[in-house]
Amino acid sequence: MEESQQVASAADIQEALTQCVKQRQYYYQQKTALAIRFEEDNTGAEQDLPHFKSLVRALDIDSVDECVLSADDRAPGWTVAGKIREHLLHGLQQCLSPQFGRYLVIIHYSGHGAYGPQQGLWFNANPNSKPHFTFNTLADNVSVTSQKSDVSVDAVFIIDSCEAGSAEFNTPADGTFELLAAVPEQKTASGTSGGQKQRTFTAKLANAAAIARGKARSVDFAELLESAFSLSSAKFPVHKLLSGSVSIRVKFGRQAHASSSQPPASLPLSMKVPTKVLFSCHFLEDPTSEAMKRLRSWIELLDPDIGLEIRDVLQTESTIMILLAPYTVFCSMRTLQGVTLIAGRASQTPATIEVPVLTSTPQPAD
Repeated sequence: MEESQQVASAADIQEALTQCVKQRQYYYQQKTALAIRFEEDNTGAEQDLPHFKSLVRALDIDSVDECVLSADDRAPGWTVAGKIREHLLHGLQQCLSPQFGRYLVIIHYSGHGAYGPQQGLWFNANPNSKPHFTFNTLADNVSVTSQKSDVSVDAVFIIDSCEAGSAEFNTPADGTFELLAAVPEQKTASGTSGGQKQRTFTAKLANAAAIARGKARSVDFAELLESAFSLSSAKFPVHKLLSGSVSIRVKFGRQAHASSSQPPASLPLSMKVPTKVLFSCHFLEDPTSEAMKRLRSWIELLDPDIGLEIRDVLQTESTIMILLAPYTVFCSMRTLQGVTLIAGRASQTPATIEVPVLTSTPQPAD
C-alpha cells in the first residue's frame, strides 16, 4: 500500500451505507422553494427565475416564493432573514404530524457573489455596493427555525454566483443541508455578466431534473449535479454536504411515470453518468476481523433492489473490498477516506463494468 493511501474503518463504511439505505426511504410530506435575488443586478438573475421554476416543478413543487431585494436596501441581511423565517413557518404549518414525513426547502440565489476571510461567501446588489448578506444568513436562519419544529427539515441551497463553492456552514443542524454551487472557489459563474447569453447552472439542473422525471422513481441532488456537469465541461460545479452525510433524494409523484408500469429506482441522467460503478474501500481491519464479518453479512442481507454487491475482498498491505453499487450510492460515499473509484460506464445494461485494475498484487481473503 502506498503511504498516501487513506484507509477507513469497517464501522465508518457501514454507518455511511446505512445512511444511504435509510435516506432512500425518506418521504417529504412538504416541499417548498424560495428564490432570492437583487433587483436589476445586471447578472441576468431575473432571467434565471424561470429555470428555477422549471427545476422545482419537475420535483413536484408547483410554485416558487420570491424575495426580490431592493438595490437600495441598507440591511438586506435582515430582509432575507425575515423572509426565510416567514417562508419556513408557512411551510411547517402545512405539515401534518411528524410521522407523515419530513419537510424539504430549496433555496436559490442568483446574482453577484464574493468571498472574504471574515464573513465567508457574501452577496450584494453590485460589486461596489457595501450592504450585503452572507451565505450563513441563509443557512443559520433555516437551522434556527427548523430546530424549533417537531418536523425534520432538510435544505438544498442552489447558488449561482461568483465564489459560490466557497460556502461553508459550521453551525450544528439537525437535518441535511446540501450545497449545489455553480463554480468552485475563485472562479466566475457563467451568468455573471449581463452580456453573456449562456445557459446558466440552474438551467442545466432543470434540464437534468426533466430528464430524470418520468424515467425513474426518484433522484437525488448529487445525481442532478453530475448530470448538469456532463452537459458542459466549461465550468466545474461544486457539491457539498454542509450537514448530514447523504445527498437528499426526492421521489417523483406517480403521475410522472404514469405510462410506465414499473420504472427503475434510478437511471443514468445522461450518457456520461454511469448506471453502476465499481469502487474500492480500503480498511484498517483484517478481513477476518469481527467488524469486517459484520459489514460483509450486513451488505449480503440487504434488499437486492438497493443494488449493492460485494465483488471481492482482497488483502494487500490493507484490506480492500470491491463494491458494485448504483452511481448515487458512490456519490454519497466518495468523500470518505479510503473510497476510490475503479470503473463505471453509462449503459442500459449494468453488466458493462470494466475489470478493475489494481496497482499491487492482492491475495484473495479467506
